[in-house]
Amino acid sequence: MKKSHKWEVNRRLSIRCPHCRRWFIKWIDSRGKVGDAVFCSLCKKLFRLGRVK
Repeated sequence: MKKSHKWEVNRRLSIRCPHCRRWFIKWIDSRGKVGDAVFCSLCKKLFRLGRVK
């Protein structure tokens, strides 16, 4: 039985909010994909995840 570690699932994503132009780090799991809703804590707006570089 293979052990799966939590830190292997999560990956870090630096994304920029299209509204306030602020960069911030978002932790998403392996299910995170293009089109996921991301909430910007700075300007309190939701936006869709863009292309993951």
